[in-house]
Amino acid sequence: MKEEGTPSSEKLLKGTRLVIIDWSGVISDDRNPVFETARRMIETFTGQNLTFEEWLAYTDSCSNAPDFFINFGVQMERGALQNLYSQEFSLVRGGGIKPVIYPDVTFFLQELKKKNLSPIVVSSHPEESLLIEADSFGITTFISGIIGGILDKGEVIEDTYSRLKIPNSETIYIGDSIHDIRAAKKAQVKSVGITTGYHSKNSLLKESPDMMVDSLTEVVPHL
Repeated sequence: MKEEGTPSSEKLLKGTRLVIIDWSGVISDDRNPVFETARRMIETFTGQNLTFEEWLAYTDSCSNAPDFFINFGVQMERGALQNLYSQEFSLVRGGGIKPVIYPDVTFFLQELKKKNLSPIVVSSHPEESLLIEADSFGITTFISGIIGGILDKGEVIEDTYSRLKIPNSETIYIGDSIHDIRAAKKAQVKSVGITTGYHSKNSLLKESPDMMVDSLTEVVPHL
């Protein structure tokens, strides 16, 4: 495991040709609308009224929305749960609880463009929501692909670099959760944990990412 800024990390990402990046907690701070969506659905399904802290703790054991609800005993097919979640999220967003872009995202994407890198988003968040957010954030032109609604990120990351004929050794995945680090390892790409989102630095460190950063800006000098 290499911490950002240490000598061992200086050349770790050099030669990167493909940047794959998570969305929630990395580009978009969507914790408030995601929580509100989960809270409403859990109340509907079980009668429970989750607090923000309770919900956040549950995200450690779930890598996607369907698994979150199944862990609460909701008996429904994953695809149907994903569709319900997407619909409810749209209602929450339409009601004024909206995601916000992290302050340094535009700078990060501009710097990637200077290096002829155009990232691909791989996220468990509904793809329709990702496209709407990307457009509202004004960053669509910086991103070469958005793949949403993913239940197995590791598989999709591997499919992505294989399809583009880029070696896994020249591919990185940036994510904010322990599930993102595990997905990168499953796909055998370099993992960058970022502390801006859902999981704490200590939780991420336990997964032994190749690099840890506190912002996207910190990644730029290493590419």
